[in-house]
Formats: sequence, C-alpha cells, structure tokens
Amino acid sequence: MQRRKQPTTITPAMMKRVGGGYVLRKTPITPAEQMQPRSISEMARLRRKNEELSRLVSDLTVKLDDSAKEIVQLKETNDDLSCLLADTTKKHLEAVEYIDCANKTIQHLQDQLEASQSRNLQYEIEMEKAVKENEEGRQEFKEWITEHQQAKADMADMAETRSRLEALKAFMEMEGARYHQSDEKLLATDLVDNDIDTSKEELPYTLNDGYFLKERYMEECAYSYDSSTDECAYSQDSSTGLYAYSQCSSTVVCIYSLDHDEGAAALQDQVYTLNEIIDSLRRKVNVVENSLETCEFEKEILQMQLDRLSTKDT
Repeated sequence: MQRRKQPTTITPAMMKRVGGGYVLRKTPITPAEQMQPRSISEMARLRRKNEELSRLVSDLTVKLDDSAKEIVQLKETNDDLSCLLADTTKKHLEAVEYIDCANKTIQHLQDQLEASQSRNLQYEIEMEKAVKENEEGRQEFKEWITEHQQAKADMADMAETRSRLEALKAFMEMEGARYHQSDEKLLATDLVDNDIDTSKEELPYTLNDGYFLKERYMEECAYSYDSSTDECAYSQDSSTGLYAYSQCSSTVVCIYSLDHDEGAAALQDQVYTLNEIIDSLRRKVNVVENSLETCEFEKEILQMQLDRLSTKDT
C-alpha cells in the first residue's frame, strides 16, 4: 500500500493573508487509500523490472569494479606522476640554482672582462708611451752616432792640427836655435859683416815664410773643435810673431846698414823679443795639446754611451 506524498513545495495557493503577512493554509486530511490486490500482469511487469534492475545492478557492479581498477591504476599513475613531479621540481630547483650560479659566474666573468679591458687599455697606453720613448731613443741614438762620426772627423782634424803644431814647434825650436846662433855671431865683431850679408840673403825667405805661415794657420782655425778660439788665437799670435820676426829682421838689416854697433844692440833686443814670442807659442801649443786630450776623453765617454745604447737595443 502506497502513501500519498505530501507536497513539499510551497505555492501561493497554499498561503493566506492574515493581517500584514501570510500564513500557510491547512491542507485537508484525506482518508487513507485502501490496499488493492495486484494483477498477474503487474506481477510479471514487476518481475521483468526486477530482472532488469538486477542486470543493471550487475552491470553497475562490473562497471564499479572496472572503475575501482581504473581508480587503482589512476592512483598508481598519480603516484608515479607525483614522484615524477617531485623529481621535476627538484631538477627545476637545481636548474634554478645552477642558473643563479651561472648568472653569478657570468657577472664575475663580465667584471673580469671589464677589468681586463681596462688593463689592456692601460697596457696600450704604456706601450704607445714605450714606443714613443723607443723612437726618441732611436733618434737620440742616431744623433749620438752623428755626433760620434763628427767627433771622429774632428779628432782626425785635430790629429792633423797636432801634426801641424808639432811641425810648428819644431820650426820654432829651429828658429830659436838659429837666433841663438845669430846672437853668438853678433857677439863676434869679426863676423858682423858676414852676418849682415846673411841676414840680407835670408830676408826674402823669412818674409815669405811669415806670410805663408800666417795663411796656413788662419785656415787651421776653421778645423778646430772645442778649442777653436784658442787655436785661432794661437794661429794669429804665431803669424803675428813670425811677421814681427820678419819685420824685425828687415829692421835689423836696415840698422846694420846704418850703424854696426847700434844695429847689433837693436838686433839683440829683437832676439830677446822673439825668444819671448817662442816661449808664448810653446805655452799655447801645450794648451792646444791639453784641449786635444780633453776632446779624446770626451770621445771615449761618447763611445761608452754608444756601446751601452747598442747593448740595450740588442
């Protein structure tokens, strides 16, 4: 026996207005339905329906078992995926850490690269400076070589000048000896006339020697190196002395032509004067020799500097 189900949905018809609101209407009470006997067809229909429900339950049970198996497989797959996800997450974290470490390494390498570029720039500047200094050193070395060659040429000229000075020194010594001999001859009264004749004969030779020596030692002034002023003065003094000697010789001849005694006294004074000139020339020759030694010393110093520069370049 089935009971009639009470409606659970509230509709407007079930409500009534009371005062300012609504209340639920009371439902009428119906008598209970009486049990009616079921027919055979209804029993068959219910049997078929039960069989269908049994089959449906069996199918649902099979499907439920399959679903349970699928759930188990899905759980296993989920566990595998969870493990894989955990491994992937761990690898991802490791990759992130590796990337951070790589970024730090890259930043460090960039800093080192910038520092290396700065050092390279500084090295290039120092290298350009060194190349410039090397070029200046080469130019200075070339200048020293030129000065060395010029010093060699000057030393050759000074050697020639020294030989000329030696010749002049020998000539002056010979002239001094000859004047001493002339002085001795003048003291002998018996040979006065002969000396006058000899002086007359030597007069042109003496004058020519004076002018020749004057021209030659005027040329030597152009070849001197450090002691050019001394040599020039020396040449001028030498030429002047020789010229004075020639003039004195001429004066002696004239004096001897005028008066024998007065000529002898004047010639004696001129001989003393010439001796003083010879001594002065000797002193100047010594000064020139000292200048030559100084030049040789400077040449040796310059040669040492050139050798040191050559060793440094090699």
